[in-house]
Amino acid sequence: MKLVLPFIFTSRSLLLAVCLACFALLATQGQAQAPKKPVWIINSNALNLLRKQDGFAQMESWFFDNPQTFVVGEAAKDLPHCVPTITFTSYASFKRAIEANSISPSIKAVMYDNEYWQFTPTEEQKDALTYMKSFGVLSHEKGLIYVVTPATNIVRAIDGQGPQQAYARYLNLGIAKAAAANADVYEIQAQGSENNPEFFARFVKQAAEQARAANPKVVVLAGLSTNPSGIKVSGDILIDAVKQTRQFVSGYWLNVPSAGPWCPRCGVARPQVAMVLLGELFGHKEAYSH
Repeated sequence: MKLVLPFIFTSRSLLLAVCLACFALLATQGQAQAPKKPVWIINSNALNLLRKQDGFAQMESWFFDNPQTFVVGEAAKDLPHCVPTITFTSYASFKRAIEANSISPSIKAVMYDNEYWQFTPTEEQKDALTYMKSFGVLSHEKGLIYVVTPATNIVRAIDGQGPQQAYARYLNLGIAKAAAANADVYEIQAQGSENNPEFFARFVKQAAEQARAANPKVVVLAGLSTNPSGIKVSGDILIDAVKQTRQFVSGYWLNVPSAGPWCPRCGVARPQVAMVLLGELFGHKEAYSH
C-alpha cells in the first residue's frame, strides 16, 4: 500500500490531522505486518555526514524526503517533503519557547528527548511520567506532532538505582506505557544493546507491546546507532537489528553520533556503518513499493 500525503498545508492543525491519519494506519499495520517503507527520524548532523559518503546522493531522497521522515534541524530545508522537527531535552525549555512564540511556523513536530543527563532537569528526570504527559498535552494544544524518546537510563533518576538491569526496570516502571499514552510517535532507545541481537529484539518487542497496549494509535520506532556510547558496531549488526525488529516497529531513529557534550564517549563518527545498512535496504527497495 502506498501512503501519499499532500505537501502543502494551511495550518499546523490541518497537518497534524492529516499526518496522524497516516501514522494511525502505520501503527495499525505495525501490529500485524510491518509497513513497507520505514518511518525515520534523523538529525541534520547525521545527514550531513552521510552526504559526504559515496553513493548516498542517489539514496537520500528515497529514504528521507517523504512525509514519513522526521528531520531534526536545518537539513529539513533541503528535504521539502519531510516533517521538520525540533528537539527539546526539557519540558521547561519547550514551554518557554511556546510562550515566547519562538518556534518557527515551519516546524511540524516536536521531540521530547528526556534522559539521565545534564540537559534534562533533575525534577523532570525523577517525575518523567508526568512531564512526558505534560509535553504531549502542550504539543497538541499547539497543533504539533508529539514525538517522545525517553532513554533507558532515565530509570536511574526514577528509582535511584544504578545502571544495572536498566532495560528490565524501564519496562517494570511502565515508561513505555507512559511515554506512548498521549504521544503520536514513541521511539525505543534500545541502541545500547545492538551488539546483543536477541536481547535487542526482545526488549524492542516488549516495549512496543507495552506502548501499543496504552495507545493503539501510537507509531513505534526503535533506535539504531553506528557507535552507541562509543561501542563500535558493524553494518551487519544494524542490518540484523532491523531484520530482528521490523515486525515489531514502524521504523527507526538512525543515529550517527560523534564525541561531544551530547555523547562524551561516542568517539569519531562512523557514517560508513550507516551506509552499509542503507545500502542493504536500498538494494531491496522494490519490496517497499507496494
